[in-house]
Amino acid sequence: MIPTRAARVAPLATQCRNDEEAAIPKEVLKQFAELGAFGALVPEEYEGAGLNNTQMARLAEVVGANDLSLGVVMGAHQSIGYKGILLYGTDEQKKKYLPDLATGRRFAAFCLTEPSSGSDANSLRSRAEKTADGKHYVLNGAKLWISNGGLADIFTVFAQTPVKSEGGITKDKVSAFIVERTHGGVTHSPPEKKMGIKGSNTAEVNFENTKVPVENLLGGSNRKYLLADIEVRDIQEGMIIDDVITPVKSEGGITKDKVSAFIVERTHGGVTHSPPEKKMGIKGSNTAEVNFENTKVPVENLLGEEGDGFKVAMNILNNGRFGIPAACTGSMKWCIKKTVDHISERAQFGKMLKEFGNVQEQLVDMVTRHYATESIVYMLASNMDKGVQDYQLEAAIGKIMASENAWHVCDAAIQLHGGMGYMKECGLERVLRDLRIFRIFEGANDVLRLFIALTGMQYAGSHLQQVASEIKAGGMSALFGELMRRASRSTGGDFETVVHPSLRDSAVLANKAVKEFGKTAEGLLLKYRKGIIDRQWELIRMADAAIDIYSMVVVLARYTRTANSKLGSAHEENIANLFCSQASKRAMATIQDVQMASEKEIKIIGSVAADICKQRDLIQAHPIDV
Repeated sequence: MIPTRAARVAPLATQCRNDEEAAIPKEVLKQFAELGAFGALVPEEYEGAGLNNTQMARLAEVVGANDLSLGVVMGAHQSIGYKGILLYGTDEQKKKYLPDLATGRRFAAFCLTEPSSGSDANSLRSRAEKTADGKHYVLNGAKLWISNGGLADIFTVFAQTPVKSEGGITKDKVSAFIVERTHGGVTHSPPEKKMGIKGSNTAEVNFENTKVPVENLLGGSNRKYLLADIEVRDIQEGMIIDDVITPVKSEGGITKDKVSAFIVERTHGGVTHSPPEKKMGIKGSNTAEVNFENTKVPVENLLGEEGDGFKVAMNILNNGRFGIPAACTGSMKWCIKKTVDHISERAQFGKMLKEFGNVQEQLVDMVTRHYATESIVYMLASNMDKGVQDYQLEAAIGKIMASENAWHVCDAAIQLHGGMGYMKECGLERVLRDLRIFRIFEGANDVLRLFIALTGMQYAGSHLQQVASEIKAGGMSALFGELMRRASRSTGGDFETVVHPSLRDSAVLANKAVKEFGKTAEGLLLKYRKGIIDRQWELIRMADAAIDIYSMVVVLARYTRTANSKLGSAHEENIANLFCSQASKRAMATIQDVQMASEKEIKIIGSVAADICKQRDLIQAHPIDV
């Protein structure tokens, strides 16, 4: 079914037209809907395609190879837009919304980012307060750079809500809601002007007194309605799922603000959006600001429980994060194919380009990066299909690897094409512009690196007293023993006991890197203890080492499984071993960098940065003034 569906999807991705016109043609969206592409993971009982995560990854890969704008529209709609309804929706919410969303009759958007809240989702200012009769929340706020913001009818919105503790104190917490444009007070800006993915719609979405039914809380609630004011950016076409601050009662009886999630419809009233943003790329996608002004949201549109919005948002992002890596593997494959064609047909200095050693080295680097990224994508999807719940670390690693490797591969493709690669007609410049956003949205890579490092440190910290003998054949740290265990899920047993003989030398390299990483991680924890959270210089580098080492493990697991299935080849074996050799060198160099860190140098970096920011300009004298 997937090959057939993929073959029909590819011709629909008219990337050049989408980029130039900064929109996806309605007939293309209609045909995508007819193929079931907008409801890939939705069960058939709700009119979805009923695909599993592996099949969804393959579909995203095909779309990514043709037009990333279309991939953004598709991903913003189902990977995050209405994902909260799939994960946290009540039976009533699923029956009400999923059929229209899965068939593309209505579009969804995910409303989390605000003008004052980017990576820090807990600092939202959008608010949702319950009406006196308890039937609605009144939603007010603005959401920024919302993908599908100008197209969506349904929004998953996150806002602060006052939550009262058992002791009587109410505080605001973030909740998640399903918001419809019809709830009122929902507006959006014109589409943003972007660098790439121009065919996708990115806009600011605003909520002003939007009345959201309490049953639209994502995750369940016994409340009835909310009002919220919100301004939103990052919306891409359709329904809107928003995060809003709602008052939530804490255990001590004190009321304080906590984030809640709501399903908001445009029909709830007060929902407006800006014109589409002008972007660097993904121009075919619709990105706009979405505003909510006194939007009246029924209490039944609360997603999950009041105050659980942050958890809802993070789980939505974690669950849908494999879509970006899958799309990036498709883009990488397209760039590699185009490059191979060029170097096989182009001659310089009396030789074909493919005969030059430097060209060969760059091409093989592109191929090994793609192989490792593809390995992580499909291992993650496979583990999710097996019901594995603890995959957020792998998802973060996959997102970083894919977005950065895809950029590297496309940049190398342009370089190997020479001047032709810089020309619009070649097509590579569009892909480069489109790819840039993937290192930023759905979790900026800088923040995800800190998450990876701190998650690893936390795991290592709880195992400082464990001895290396707990890990077979290599004396590995507890942390990477755990990562080995995670990676070996797809091989069906303990990784180190099933590695294929042809990969033994690479396994030794991986074991050595793991051991060195563990020793360094434990040393950092003993030295800085709780202060490690502020040591970003070390954390970023430890994350880079972790990404390389984990990638090695996944690559070894993939080829072991392939070889044991009698499908192995000398070609793939060489790719696997070559990647491990290169990744090992990078990881060991990074770890050594941490081990030899100069506190003086780190302080100088901080001082120079502070001076520049204070001056708001470069400080040193210009050469002609000396």
